[in-house]
Amino acid sequence: DLTKEIKEEFDEHGKHIDNAQTLDLVDPDTLDKLIEIVREKPEIEAGCDKKLWYHIIRKTFSNIIFKTIDIGTDIAAAVQHMERRDWRWAALTLFFVYLPGFVLSCGFTMWGLLYKREGNPPERKPITLERIGKYLLLLFFFPFAYPVIQILLGILFVGLLIRRRDHVARHFMGHDLKQFKSLEGFLESGPSFCLQSYILMVGQKKGTNIDLNNITEDDVERLLLLCTSVLFSFISLVKTAYSVNVPDPDQRRREPQYPKNKWGFRLSLIFFNLFCILYRIVGISFFCVYLKEYTMILILTGFFVNMITLGCVGASPTISVILGAISLFVPNGYILYNFAGTVAVDFTRRGSKVVFLTSTIAVNLIWACGIMGVAIYTGTTGISQDHLISDGETQKKFIMGMNISLGAVGLISTILGLVHWFASVEKLFIPPEENGSAAVVVEIQEEENPPGSNEEQLEQSTTL
Repeated sequence: DLTKEIKEEFDEHGKHIDNAQTLDLVDPDTLDKLIEIVREKPEIEAGCDKKLWYHIIRKTFSNIIFKTIDIGTDIAAAVQHMERRDWRWAALTLFFVYLPGFVLSCGFTMWGLLYKREGNPPERKPITLERIGKYLLLLFFFPFAYPVIQILLGILFVGLLIRRRDHVARHFMGHDLKQFKSLEGFLESGPSFCLQSYILMVGQKKGTNIDLNNITEDDVERLLLLCTSVLFSFISLVKTAYSVNVPDPDQRRREPQYPKNKWGFRLSLIFFNLFCILYRIVGISFFCVYLKEYTMILILTGFFVNMITLGCVGASPTISVILGAISLFVPNGYILYNFAGTVAVDFTRRGSKVVFLTSTIAVNLIWACGIMGVAIYTGTTGISQDHLISDGETQKKFIMGMNISLGAVGLISTILGLVHWFASVEKLFIPPEENGSAAVVVEIQEEENPPGSNEEQLEQSTTL
């Protein structure tokens, strides 16, 4: 019973909420280690480490080139909207580029004003006008620098790999850097996909539909750019979800993880992420076309369900806001020790189960309500006039086909989520079982047969 699991987790680990609030935002040991890696100049061994250069090339593409293209296509789409005086689309496109940094700065501002502790014993600093002013500057101006900071971090990461010629930077920064970039992957790519695909669905250009029977070169250029932006946003979402939701077996965890038990983890993860993300982002675009402003009710409901669930299992307010937002597209953070090497997460097995299953099942059900809402709303009030498909009967068939398709994808993603948890994630928290029977057989063999005898070798090979 998921409700019982939430109550038990809240009762057992309620104190963890207060403990999480007293932690430093960044572990001093983490900062010291990063500074040491940057300053250290290890001796470079002769020869070519092919595996290292493979990672250098891969990280150069994924952390620098791909990220630059992804953000660049969104900015180019905004410029296209401005050129056509579609100010609303341009403003929303740029806002979604701004959004990830804003959410992150909101979390930092909450932590700094409400939960930061200093001194011995630790005490919260008094809230003054000066401190409020500094955090307001952080709140509104940091988001402008966030896209550039991501690319610079990628350059730093790749630069350290090239300069040091070892895997230390990759082992230390790789997973945490992915978490830091996940905000952009989810909060920029996700909304950007929804917005540009919504524009494609309504087919509007300066308030009029595109005539597909007499399409102009200008329309082709615009549609091609929007399709490219949508494609890169979807790839970025799936890639981010696949790369960040991996085992995080830190030794400081309250309940250890055992990565050796992750056979099949990546396979179940990629299929679950693919269907879940497709269901939710296409669903949002579809709802915006037909439910219009009522879509915000679905989004806010999903966000608050995620945030409350995270708070119930012991997550700090900062983590509840950040993970609650990015988990709208696919469950996130359920097996993390900390987020981007900074804010503690550290769920137990039960806490991870509650977060994952709630973010999967509950949010999918909310989206299913949206599908039913579209069917009821369009059946009672009529179809939308702002649509790429101008023929009424054809649009009705489109709505029916989308409802059936989204319902099927949502059902598949829920089933794949259950498979991913019970077949892969839950096993991470189970200690590896020692092969007791084999050990007993070998011990008996050593007693009954002298070492190196043919009979012993035969029995061992048979046991194996």
